[in-house]
Amino acid sequence: MALARLTCLLRNLLHKHREERHTDSLDSISAVGYGSPNLTGRGDTERLNGTRVSAKLFQTLGVNAAVGRTLESEDDRPGVPNVVVITYGLWLRRFGGDASLIGQPLELNGASYTLVGALPPNFFFSTPDAELGVPLVPDADPWRQNRNTVNFLRLVGRIRQGVAPARAEGEMNALARKLREQLPEPNARKLGVRFTPMRDQVTGGYRRALWVLLGAAPSFDICIPLRQTHEDTVAWLQNIQYWVVRTDDEPLLLANAFREQVRKVDGDVAASNVRSMHQYLSLTIAPRRFNLQLLAVFAFAALALAPGGISAVISNSVNQRAHEISVRMAIGAQPSDVLRMVIRDGMKPVLAGLVLGLVSVFALGRVLASLLFEVSASDPATLVWVTLSFCGVSLAAILVPARRAANIDSLAVLRDG
Repeated sequence: MALARLTCLLRNLLHKHREERHTDSLDSISAVGYGSPNLTGRGDTERLNGTRVSAKLFQTLGVNAAVGRTLESEDDRPGVPNVVVITYGLWLRRFGGDASLIGQPLELNGASYTLVGALPPNFFFSTPDAELGVPLVPDADPWRQNRNTVNFLRLVGRIRQGVAPARAEGEMNALARKLREQLPEPNARKLGVRFTPMRDQVTGGYRRALWVLLGAAPSFDICIPLRQTHEDTVAWLQNIQYWVVRTDDEPLLLANAFREQVRKVDGDVAASNVRSMHQYLSLTIAPRRFNLQLLAVFAFAALALAPGGISAVISNSVNQRAHEISVRMAIGAQPSDVLRMVIRDGMKPVLAGLVLGLVSVFALGRVLASLLFEVSASDPATLVWVTLSFCGVSLAAILVPARRAANIDSLAVLRDG
């Protein structure tokens, strides 16, 4: 399974694969777009995150409906009745898991859609908060102003058994080159395909955290006064605008009052995703928090395993040096001398590792800084605490075999030779 991210897509890319099969590497290919329709007509108006997908998407993914059916091949043809599938979570949350609603109409942005199925509980769209899917009809999609471009889409394809992703990517790029030659639009020159395995698409951010422990770079927004914005842009912003309300009271206590005011202005408009600023900031840093929690789990696991490993290594060293230690004690070395010797020799690699770790911290400071908030990557107090903690743990692990070495029966060892 692979997800092709396209810099600029053209509807012909999808049609040519479907109708002319210019590639032999893919069993099927489907397009996915995104939208946020208002659900009306059944209780309070609610704004939902949704997807517009090729009818073959669920066949491509090998997904069947939990209740009803998924989209069928005819559902994304122009002129057919509107249908919609919803996630299992939305089916339970909004409709109480009522199976009798399958086949009934739902109103999305004022248009009627027949609910044909609820998806399985373990299915999620590539945008996790998307809760519904409607057929994508490229030639009739209302979001497209330029009918030769579909640059808001992603393609999901199933690679044939035994075919390498590089071969599939090459064939799709060859098809893209043909389309660039056929289409005069300037954007056509940007047409290209890059394959990403679905596993990497789902786990990519956290997989990178395991290897690099690098959080996503902060995003920057440009703020422009509304009165300086072009009227066409204002009309578009009306569909996606956010409101920020300042209050001296508990913020969420105003949520229902705010929704009521919006409902009075237009009952078909939903005030959704009402959150306090604290909740919003918490969601914003959630990926970084997860990365740090993951790092902490591995750090504590390493700290828990380190004493056992260090103790085993020192114990093995003591066993190998038993004759040498016995000779030292026979010529006058005291148990305290042996204890200090074993501790000294055991701590040398520990201290070398700590020095190397500190050097790495300063060398990778910029990388680590992206994971931290209100603390420096080279915070002295943190570095001192970590260094002393690891020294203490290592010393405790070394003491056990060091004491055994100090209490060795030198005469028995020498006699057994």
